Amino acid sequence: MTERKESNEEQQFETWADEAVEHGLVRHYVKQPTSFDLTPPQFVYIDKQLKTKVKRVKRSVCRAHVYTADFCLLLTDEGIRRFKGVFQNADLLGFPDDLLWVDTKGGFMDRGKRGEFSINQKLVYDKYGVWVAKVVPFVGQYNGKGQHKPKPCLFVKTWCPERYRWIKGRKVATLTVKGEQCRTIDEFLAL
Repeated sequence: MTERKESNEEQQFETWADEAVEHGLVRHYVKQPTSFDLTPPQFVYIDKQLKTKVKRVKRSVCRAHVYTADFCLLLTDEGIRRFKGVFQNADLLGFPDDLLWVDTKGGFMDRGKRGEFSINQKLVYDKYGVWVAKVVPFVGQYNGKGQHKPKPCLFVKTWCPERYRWIKGRKVATLTVKGEQCRTIDEFLAL
């Protein structure tokens, strides 16, 4: 099996999770945790004519459907308290067993909720009782005046990791768009 390339959003979320661990909001996290088996493979039996007899043969119709979330985080009590209204449906469903299952998406995925992920999300919840939250780390948008206007996303609701706050290679320290529009973790914890 070929190695899966990590998306920019997964890298951003992992950096955010590392800072959450450092500040005691997350105990630890696992990337690409155990997969969920959603449907078994499907087979049919057909009769195959051999020279002297007919043999019943099993043929595959479709493979099993398996889904793997991007991250699973084990939250601390402080993390549970602070993240209650941040993650999709966390205020409604809570965090069973201190676990937060996450699938990262880009801002471009907001074009409709009829994609493969929403189907996987429903199947995982129906079969295993586990809610996988869709997380968009950052979505910036220009308003009519050419200014960035942030949309609700993880970095805006919580904080932007230090690594993404500053433009690299500048003589004078310059904040990125993310850095200008989002809090630091210390500002988030002071709320």
